[in-house]
Amino acid sequence: MRLLQHTQTNMLFLNLLIISALSIFVSPYNIHAMEPGASAKDFQLQDIHGKAFSLAQVKGTPLTILYFFSPTSEASRHGMDSLIDLYQTHGAQNVSIVVISVGPLSEARRWAGNLDKAKVTVLIDDGRVSKLYDAVQILPIAYLLGPDAQILDRVTGGGPGGHKLLVRLAEREISRKDIKVAEALAKEAVKQAPSDPEAKAVLGYISLKQGKIDEAEEIFSEMATLPKPQKTLGQEGLAHVRFHQGVSNEALALAKQAAGRAGADTLQGDILYAKGDKSGAGEAYKKALAYPAFSFQQAVPYNRLGKLAVAEERFSEAREYYDKALRIDPYSVEVLSNKGVSYAKQGNWDQAAATYRKVLDLDPGDQIALGLMRQAQDMLALAKDTRQAERIDLLVKELSQRYRDGKDRLRRNEDRWTSRPLVLAFLPIKETGFPGDRDGLYEAVTLKTGQLLESDGRIVSVVERVVLDRLLGELNLGSSELADPDIALRLGHTLAARVLATGIMGYGPEGANLNLRLIDTETTAICAVFSARLKPDTIDRFSQEMASDIIQRLSMRYPLQGYIIQVNGQEVLLNLGSDHGMKSGLRFRILEEAKPVKYKGKTLKRSMQPIAEIEVSDVEPGLSRAKVIKAFTEIKKDMKVWEIRAAETR
Repeated sequence: MRLLQHTQTNMLFLNLLIISALSIFVSPYNIHAMEPGASAKDFQLQDIHGKAFSLAQVKGTPLTILYFFSPTSEASRHGMDSLIDLYQTHGAQNVSIVVISVGPLSEARRWAGNLDKAKVTVLIDDGRVSKLYDAVQILPIAYLLGPDAQILDRVTGGGPGGHKLLVRLAEREISRKDIKVAEALAKEAVKQAPSDPEAKAVLGYISLKQGKIDEAEEIFSEMATLPKPQKTLGQEGLAHVRFHQGVSNEALALAKQAAGRAGADTLQGDILYAKGDKSGAGEAYKKALAYPAFSFQQAVPYNRLGKLAVAEERFSEAREYYDKALRIDPYSVEVLSNKGVSYAKQGNWDQAAATYRKVLDLDPGDQIALGLMRQAQDMLALAKDTRQAERIDLLVKELSQRYRDGKDRLRRNEDRWTSRPLVLAFLPIKETGFPGDRDGLYEAVTLKTGQLLESDGRIVSVVERVVLDRLLGELNLGSSELADPDIALRLGHTLAARVLATGIMGYGPEGANLNLRLIDTETTAICAVFSARLKPDTIDRFSQEMASDIIQRLSMRYPLQGYIIQVNGQEVLLNLGSDHGMKSGLRFRILEEAKPVKYKGKTLKRSMQPIAEIEVSDVEPGLSRAKVIKAFTEIKKDMKVWEIRAAETR
């Protein structure tokens, strides 16, 4: 008897070992429950038409909805029908919907009969893929996948709880900045579940992003009067409303009442940052990491901490924060671009360029990334150009010595009449206010503006960014030091820049406000003032407007003047060329010294008198040719010329 019991015990133990071994050496199709943050497992199935499909086919698609359902279940069908209708009606872009049916092929075909095949893929599963994705006991189950097939969300259940998928998708569409689709999804979620606090809160944030402050306030105010969790979500939302209304103290009080929500603590950090408490802001952002939040809020504190780390040159730490943010929100061009800036500030231009390229993959029209990408490419080209690199090394060495010696770069000669080349330098500016979402905004603006100014030709040159950056590094001058007018002017003299551009970038709830001043380095007079609200999608337009305005104002303030160096009949040669900003088509007056007048024993000098007009026909470095338009007397060598400004020709 004991032998029999012993044998049975051994057999049971052996069976358990076999079962355990099988659970280890199992087909990948038996792996269960993949959670957000993991990579989606690839699989191969056939669609309802017998065509082979692999999940790898959607890799690179910004958003993929993987929906496991039973075509015989009304809850499953209704949820998918509603979702497909919303996405097709509102023209969602770059979305793949993959439906995996665990029901009969005939039922799946019947359900899919009216679907737009270009928008939806319907696959037939024999149960293996459902096991792989733990979609067996509860249906429907949806997985939201990012561009690298990373699982962003896992949403279970249909019927009364089916609106949860709409809410999660609305959150993701906010991150993707498709606010129109996000609004449609959120409104349908509220319609299906009027009492669901998350659905209402997401709709409130969408109203806020649309600039519908009153609508957002109404939604959150109502929620704040209800019991928790609605109350907490309402207070958090109202804090953001007050922040956008510019009532920071009230926003801070509401955010404190909503403690335990990441969005509230992040907002507290932003307000502390604006008050100059960077340390307190950092603590608030770190606190926010541990609390729940909507998906479009979760990456924000990581982004803020990354920017703080970059400002203190803790670049590796910054990129760790950025990477964590991107795992949560792979659609954030702000975070990805900031990561590129961290590489650029460290001088790692190849990594910077590669990162900006990823930004442009997400948004090909991103104007900040386009500008910073060009800068990175220029720096990479410079690294390969030995002669150019040596030139810059010598120039920076010379300039730094001149700055320390207090000397101008150009020696003053006796010719005070002839215009000298008009050089402009964009100095780094001070940033104030709340922390912006994006690094590199000012750099992108000035790079674009500088290109436009130089291509026009009237502004001869803008001080090279690489020269300026390296010189400032050599002299240990940051934006705080350059805020001192004496230091800024001294730097301008060193660079031989006639005009300096300096100012402040102030960040508020609605974005960045740039206030820029152009200062004459010789007279210290303010030549022009520019003020505008900047957004990432308005950089090109603003840069074009600013470049045009700068050219107009400086042309009026600094008309070209020089001498006639040769006269050949109706053609004269001038000592002004392309290196002075000379352009074909410009008109000049030829001036003659008027004879002095003697009065009561004193000799009184008279102003110069115009004796002819000429128009420039050909320009080259150092000189230009002009044709005589009209003349009242003989034109002679060494006569002075003065540009006729545009306003005088109207």
